[in-house]
Amino acid sequence: LHEFDSLKDPEVNEFRRKMRKFSEEKILSLVGLSWMDWLKQTYPPEHEPSIPENLEDKLYGGKLIVAVHFENCQDVFSFQVSPNMNPIKVNELAIQKRLTIHGKEDEVSPYDYVLQVSGRVEYVFGDHPLIQFQHVWENNNPFQIVLVKGNKLNTEETVKVHVRAGLFHGTELLCKTIVS
Repeated sequence: LHEFDSLKDPEVNEFRRKMRKFSEEKILSLVGLSWMDWLKQTYPPEHEPSIPENLEDKLYGGKLIVAVHFENCQDVFSFQVSPNMNPIKVNELAIQKRLTIHGKEDEVSPYDYVLQVSGRVEYVFGDHPLIQFQHVWENNNPFQIVLVKGNKLNTEETVKVHVRAGLFHGTELLCKTIVS
């Protein structure tokens, strides 16, 4: 890096000057924006006005399943919502559920919250229906569950349930897995 800094090439210096000016202009354009305007500029939502034909296959009885996890809180709230619901309404549902469980803390507005896509630096916000956000229809992950505790599982007589258990430290398997 120091070798690169010590280059006296006018072309390199010109490039650096232009990049610095561009960066400073970008930062200045973001200063003074409301947090929502800043979010729109920094992480513009990815949505499409048209909806793919096979999207009905991803719905559960015509509804989307949305799981909401509040930052700094262990609770996860799941909702079946209309695909045409907007993110603010999801915020309202989650806030109502949290206040019902934990009691009223402070007056909170659904406009003070934003939904973040799990595992990504991508946000779902604005007035568009949830179904128009690309993340909703690009999610091809198979349905996964973690059974923490269960008895009297509602399954058909012919269905067999296998349990696989192992002891891990991070990703390192500490002993042989056991399968029931």
